[in-house]
Amino acid sequence: MKRICALFVIVVLSLCNPGAAGAEQAVSARDLVKESGLDLVFQGFAKQMKDAALQSEISGNAKLKSAWIRAADEVISQEHLEATMRAEFAAMLNDSERADIYQFLDTPFGKRVAELERQAMEPSLRPDMLVKGQELLSSLSKRRAALLVGILDSSGGRQTSVALAMNITLAMLNGMKIGGLFPDSVDQEALNRIIVQQRPKIEAAVDAQLPAAMAFMYRQLTYQELDRYLSYL
Repeated sequence: MKRICALFVIVVLSLCNPGAAGAEQAVSARDLVKESGLDLVFQGFAKQMKDAALQSEISGNAKLKSAWIRAADEVISQEHLEATMRAEFAAMLNDSERADIYQFLDTPFGKRVAELERQAMEPSLRPDMLVKGQELLSSLSKRRAALLVGILDSSGGRQTSVALAMNITLAMLNGMKIGGLFPDSVDQEALNRIIVQQRPKIEAAVDAQLPAAMAFMYRQLTYQELDRYLSYL
């Protein structure tokens, strides 16, 4: 499962690489994406990015708004992201690794965990997830909190989330550059520097949100189930 989390980084890193999505991949890669619930990760993401532009100061700048919306449509579209996920699964996981993940997801417990993760990634639940997660955090026992931290650490969740946020931001900047928002003098190196400068803020935002998301996602698992999942990771 740790390999699955690592793929999030690969997926987003490839967004800035033209043609990274590639052609249709093997059925096994498609099935793995679907069974693990990764097809829901970016569901409605482009729309959320566009809505954010309309609900912020960006809406007052016609050129910025146009470039932002174009970047959301072209760089982080659902179709592009899913195709990239399938391509990376097919390229980065060998037969044995795919079989191991399939085997876990095919067990009753694996299906239960995957369903909880899939439910938490539903776009309709995202607005309430952090609010309810924060409420759960305030009443967590030390044992449950420790198990959630263990799952987060073993899965590489924090590192993955930071890399994901940084690279989505970079992808959006690249998309807006293509849309003519930045002058030619702003090259890729300059955009990279901007992202590096923003890393502390991104890390702070991730650290503020991730524990609540974990508490919400695994709220229905018992202590024994959390320990079992941690052992698998």
